[in-house]
Amino acid sequence: MLVNQLDHSPKVNGQATNGRGIHEKGFPLNRFRLHSLRDFFVIAFYAVTAEPSGRFHLHWTLTNIYLTSAYFFGHPLLMCLLPRLAHNPFQMISVASRALNDATGQHQTITQIYHNAVNPVSSRDMLLSQNEYRDDMMSISVSFVIHGCLLLLSWPLIGLVLLGRGGKVLIHRLMIRFTR
Repeated sequence: MLVNQLDHSPKVNGQATNGRGIHEKGFPLNRFRLHSLRDFFVIAFYAVTAEPSGRFHLHWTLTNIYLTSAYFFGHPLLMCLLPRLAHNPFQMISVASRALNDATGQHQTITQIYHNAVNPVSSRDMLLSQNEYRDDMMSISVSFVIHGCLLLLSWPLIGLVLLGRGGKVLIHRLMIRFTR
């Protein structure tokens, strides 16, 4: 990782991150999206399969088969058909982060950077990084819920997408045929 000399933000492959693998805009990198989807799948699969006592016995039911096929085939296919769903549309920016940025501005002089580094009280940078960390955790939580719902609804959504695209092709062909 490289560190930018002016804003001390780490760079990964030339892109600014906050050091935890999350872009400054609050969007998780692709590796987190896969891990959160896997976690959702494991939790849902266990909740469906486990007995009320908590013991895990694998019994293949329609629900387990649906969850497994949605995880391995449905969700990736849905992401290929609609790639804009792969990114979290919600960027969480708290009021505290917005107020701190508005009050102090984005650019600091060398004197302000030095003062923030040696100030014994929480510096602007420390407060801002804590607020951004909370914002990132909220964005990750929202992404977890969104992709969990997309996992559960992947096969019906794939059917609707294919039906919609097939309908467009059919209407286009009918229009060409009747306009001749």
